[in-house]
Amino acid sequence: MSGLNPFMIRKRTTLLLLGIFGVIGILIGRLFYIQGIKANYYHGLAEDQRLRDIRVEPMRGTIFDRKMNTLAFSFETEAVYAIPYQIKNAQADAKIIAEKLNLSEKEVYSKLTKKTSFVWIKLKPAPEEAQAIKEARIPGVEVAQKAQRFYLQGSLAAHLLGISGIDNQGLEGIEKYYDQFLRGIPGSEQAEYDSKGNYIPMGERRFIDAQNGASLVLTVDQVIQYIAERELEKAVVENGAKRGAVILMDPMNGEILALANYPTFDPNRYAQFPSAQRRNWVLADQFEPGSTFKIITAAAALEEGIVRRDSPFFDPGYIVVEDRTLKCWRAGGHGSQTFVEAAENSCNPVFASLALRLGQQKFLQYIRAFGFGEQTGIDFPGEAKGIIPPLARIKNVELATIGFGQGISITPIQLLSALSAIANGGELVQPRLVKEIRTPDGQDVLKEFSKNTIRRVISKETARELATILSSVVENGSGNRARIAGYTV
Repeated sequence: MSGLNPFMIRKRTTLLLLGIFGVIGILIGRLFYIQGIKANYYHGLAEDQRLRDIRVEPMRGTIFDRKMNTLAFSFETEAVYAIPYQIKNAQADAKIIAEKLNLSEKEVYSKLTKKTSFVWIKLKPAPEEAQAIKEARIPGVEVAQKAQRFYLQGSLAAHLLGISGIDNQGLEGIEKYYDQFLRGIPGSEQAEYDSKGNYIPMGERRFIDAQNGASLVLTVDQVIQYIAERELEKAVVENGAKRGAVILMDPMNGEILALANYPTFDPNRYAQFPSAQRRNWVLADQFEPGSTFKIITAAAALEEGIVRRDSPFFDPGYIVVEDRTLKCWRAGGHGSQTFVEAAENSCNPVFASLALRLGQQKFLQYIRAFGFGEQTGIDFPGEAKGIIPPLARIKNVELATIGFGQGISITPIQLLSALSAIANGGELVQPRLVKEIRTPDGQDVLKEFSKNTIRRVISKETARELATILSSVVENGSGNRARIAGYTV
């Protein structure tokens, strides 16, 4: 046998060495990539395996009335939680926990066996119950501090304030609308665990402080709100009504001074009340305005010069529009009367005739200018728009009935905003419920909300004239029940 060619031996040796160096180079490169470029990434993974996070909830921001009286605040209380994957014997542990917390063993077992990293066992244990859990030293079961929401005045302003859930989130009302400011930023408590998931008592611990939520200062006055709710309840009960509402607004700047619904509820125990009873229907529900809408008809007619306070009318008790007879509420009608007297009498045929004189397009223009058919923009969730028929669907009969408030749907807050435009000299102002957003301690102002004028709808002169006519309706006409001695209404 002849030996291998020396040249071939050197060639194979060189290739082998190059291969070895190539593998070493790849390994070195990979090592550099892992230990250098991706060092922070893998360091984080390692920490995640040995450090477990327990979420620390921030304190929800306080809600004040306009005079800094506290309406809603949060406080810390103890709560029992479990980390299911650390539970060694769910059946036995469930029995112990159920006995100490006065809970159903089946309920506790269900929570301990959930496929989740964290679960609350009991949110408001009695002090002795929490202490019993601490003394039991059950692996995977701990007692933590958790913020609880409390509404200091009970049911006062309940529909306005709304409610918050067990996880520090706003669910309804102001609590929901301003949740991003109120809820704050959670922190965390990190503890070290071994490879089997057991807590290391002397291991590393880290704390990331929670940032408490901002505080709100409402436009509402606690005293005015209390009086509004008291008188509302009295009126509903005396008249045998199913429900009622009161809204008070400063017409000059749009600030809501009180907003009340009856029947009401206690937000501290909101689960004990039907959801329908928690509904803030003065913002969320729509209804036919009826005679209150005659004020809008009058405003448009006065502004357009179609009518003057002394303009003469004759009411036979009805008005015929195309093939329809629209009757006055008073049998036989009101006979001869001026426009002021027609307003005092709340005469349907007169306001139907004014709507017909205005015409579909012009009247609809005023209706929308006063804010009907769109949200007012009040800082509250779930506001309704109302229903205004499109121009193509408004024939003469529909036009006439809209003139005295039938055939359209509006919300109470829309009506209040429109009437405020008459009271303030002709400007539609956006209603609002919050004056300021403040620091968690309530000391410093972070954001202040000022008056927002949407548009001018009628002239100052028209607003002043109509206000005088409406005062006469209270003093001499159908609005006499609203008369208050010593005051101009």
